[in-house]
Amino acid sequence: MLARENNLDALRFWAAMAVLWSHAVPLTQGSERNELSFRLSGGRTTTGTVAVFVFFALSGYLITRSYERAQSPLHFVRARVLRIVPALVAVLLTTAFVIGPLVSELPLSSYLTSPEPYRYVRTQGTLFFGWADALPGVFTDHPMPVVNGAIWTLRYEAECYGLVFLLGISGLLRKELTLALYVLVLAALAILPGTPSVPGFPPDPNPHLDLAAGFLAGALVYQWQLRLDGRIAIGCVVATLACLFGGQILTAQRTLIPYLALYLALAPAVGRIYFPWRGTDVSYGLYIWAWPLSQLVVGWLRPTWWQMALVTTPLALAAAWLSWTLVEKRALTWKDRPLFGGGPTSTPEPAARHAHG
Repeated sequence: MLARENNLDALRFWAAMAVLWSHAVPLTQGSERNELSFRLSGGRTTTGTVAVFVFFALSGYLITRSYERAQSPLHFVRARVLRIVPALVAVLLTTAFVIGPLVSELPLSSYLTSPEPYRYVRTQGTLFFGWADALPGVFTDHPMPVVNGAIWTLRYEAECYGLVFLLGISGLLRKELTLALYVLVLAALAILPGTPSVPGFPPDPNPHLDLAAGFLAGALVYQWQLRLDGRIAIGCVVATLACLFGGQILTAQRTLIPYLALYLALAPAVGRIYFPWRGTDVSYGLYIWAWPLSQLVVGWLRPTWWQMALVTTPLALAAAWLSWTLVEKRALTWKDRPLFGGGPTSTPEPAARHAHG
């Protein structure tokens, strides 16, 4: 089903752009209350959240496929680490030891002798061991005093990679079990209470289960080789709009949007979606760099949300291109090198090699 010419990179790019523009509202106003999708859905989702589900659906499809094509589980793990970690470490180090000292309210000596910058890099870089998104004196007077509020999803992305790995090494990465897990996750989300977030609005669902639902939906499309049909995609659009205005958008995110995302990414009938840098995958760099650069713009200009988005977009695109060219692309050259000598480590995956969810 996965053709060489597809819209995977293009769709990820526009999803990352949607996240950037969606985050412009809370970064300048301190709350998501005025974000378009938040208002339309009665506080149940945002445009950025919908875009994240697009990422997870594509990732579920590609990562499941990647495991099945990898020569060994170790090669699979290495490929995933090389895709996520080098660029993440680069943005964490730059944020902690370049941006932080430049904008911190603390003197440089006090900042560098504080344990917080080192703890920030260590904690955020390990993904699984806590959350420490603060640097001493950095962005503390901003409407949203968070250093990089976009990278929280990487933990759940890594959890999904781990799930595929564990199912794979145990011989349980089968379509019937994936379907059973998907149904169980949807049932748990329907039963379990959410976590209160914005006062006066519905609680947030459990992120472990919620994002896993999008990932598993994408995996199901791959494993069951579901037909990507335009009529079904149109039906998904209509049903998603009905869910948006009917208070059921979370259900659409977990069921309809994954199919629609994969249709747009892979169905030949769609044609090419416009993408300025075809042959590259700048979406990951765009995703992880946009927030701290947006915070710099907020500190410099105190802009409205749309002014901040306009100014941040070219800065984030430049950072994403540099991240891809100097870090990600080079790291990925190690993906198919043999671990202990010998031939290639896996069947070539030209269309899927840059998947990150």
